[in-house]
Amino acid sequence: MATHPASPETTLTANQSSEQNLSSGLAPLKNKIFQRIWLASLMANLGLWMYSIASTWLMTSLSPSPLMVSLMQTATSLPAFLIGLPAGALADIVDRRKLLIATQLWQVVVLGCLTTLTLLGGMTPGMLLVFTFLLGLGTAASSPIWQVVIPEIVPAAELKAALTLQGSSMDVARAIGPVMAGVIVAALGPWAVFLLNLGVGVALILLLQTGPPPPQRDQLMPEQMLGAMRAGIRYALHAGPLQIVLWRTGLFMLAGSALWALLPVLVRYDLQLGSDAFGILFGVMGIGSILGAFGLPPLYQKMSTDKVVLTATLLYGIVLLGLSRWTSFVGICLLMGVAGIAWIALMSSFSIGATKAVPEWVRARALSLFQLVMQGSMALGSLIWGTVAMGLGTSATLAIAALGMVVSLVAAFPLRLRAVEQLDLSPAHAPFETTLAVQPEPGDGPVLVMLEYDVAPEHVQSFVESIHALRHVRERDGAIRWDLWQDTAIADRFVECFIVETWAEHYRQYQRFMLPDKALEDQALSFVRSASAKAKFLVFSSPQRILRPRAQSEPEERHQVSTQFPSHQPRDSPTAL
Repeated sequence: MATHPASPETTLTANQSSEQNLSSGLAPLKNKIFQRIWLASLMANLGLWMYSIASTWLMTSLSPSPLMVSLMQTATSLPAFLIGLPAGALADIVDRRKLLIATQLWQVVVLGCLTTLTLLGGMTPGMLLVFTFLLGLGTAASSPIWQVVIPEIVPAAELKAALTLQGSSMDVARAIGPVMAGVIVAALGPWAVFLLNLGVGVALILLLQTGPPPPQRDQLMPEQMLGAMRAGIRYALHAGPLQIVLWRTGLFMLAGSALWALLPVLVRYDLQLGSDAFGILFGVMGIGSILGAFGLPPLYQKMSTDKVVLTATLLYGIVLLGLSRWTSFVGICLLMGVAGIAWIALMSSFSIGATKAVPEWVRARALSLFQLVMQGSMALGSLIWGTVAMGLGTSATLAIAALGMVVSLVAAFPLRLRAVEQLDLSPAHAPFETTLAVQPEPGDGPVLVMLEYDVAPEHVQSFVESIHALRHVRERDGAIRWDLWQDTAIADRFVECFIVETWAEHYRQYQRFMLPDKALEDQALSFVRSASAKAKFLVFSSPQRILRPRAQSEPEERHQVSTQFPSHQPRDSPTAL
């Protein structure tokens, strides 16, 4: 059958569409603050990849054991598992730029000691694992910050593109850093890479110090460290969409970590290649990730996130199977390029999901939990695959890991990422004024909230079911206990009670209430006679802490806040907000 060439109009339309996709993918780079963050992230990732290649290759020289080599990945990932949540809590409550500078100073000091010991020939396998762990602590402390600032500086329409570009900084570094490190290790030795990495760290500190001031955040009632950590865990336990992202990430990383753990052993001992070839392979993977990053924005317009993740997981499994069979360096380079494409598609999808699954107030903690799950699974998986490789060999272990990718897809089948895409996290602001007869301090507590509902008799069952649907909202936003009580004197009167730790935490509940939560509350109130609830807010009292009424000559103080109880009427409430 004869074919007809495309018309000029069709060709022009296709070219315009391609240019628009490319333009939309690069649009966040027009933002000067984002440019600076992207450059700083690139420098940090460049140092990370240079160190990863040089240190892993040094370990293959110090010990031929597959377990010891795979433990390098464990030492890199374990810090995020151990301090990921505290790091996220810090990122939500302190100056983020100062925290970044502090973590970089820590890494510069550790690199200085590492460089000196390596140059003097005093390095041992155990010491290298310790230094890698110490550097990982700095990386884990700074990781939540790089992502959490992005939604604050780019429009929502550009968020996917911005997060993909942020991920591409890792891939650009992966394309350049390993090749540089491999060549330098072959020419001078690992110590030279460590010294260069130290210089990159110093340059990054200077870049961070000269940047614009960070955006101001609401610090009316700033959270404390332990309270912020508890709030983050509590939110995750009651946030289904975030749990989906965490489970999908963990399932993939358990099997996917085999590539990172065993590639150094495969290159050095199975293929008998040098550090330059090792660096080239990771460089090719970085190039694949860069190409994948440019292709993701138009791909997300044509495919759902679930389909992107499914396709990328299958591609990654094929790569693992190919690595277990092929011995050609060119063929393995091709596989690593495909691995890079699959990796950026998966990491971008999971990262975007974790970012969009939570509101701004808890985002750094949620992203730290995401890093905790990802790196914890990487650390555990690396330990498992290294142990298996000692008994079965590298090739057989990679083949088993490829099968593990299929198993992870089957296990993740009920966990659909579309639940994240359909989320509405818009705050449900509602002005509410009341007079305070006493003034609690932010740390006073616990606070007991009692909401009394007079329900229409014919709607009692529907009301009880609806109010129970609100339980996870109360607990997610700060309640440490929730109960529903029925009045024995008046059968259709119900009292919802929940406790929050402090007055400040009670105040924060108002800010955390979202539009979907308001819809749940409105549904419950539709079964109430007056379409409202009578509220009491009680603060715990003791002989050491009694809230005194204001003197009659003292002017009463009125507060206006955004509250999750827009229709509540205060009743006998000396401590009502």
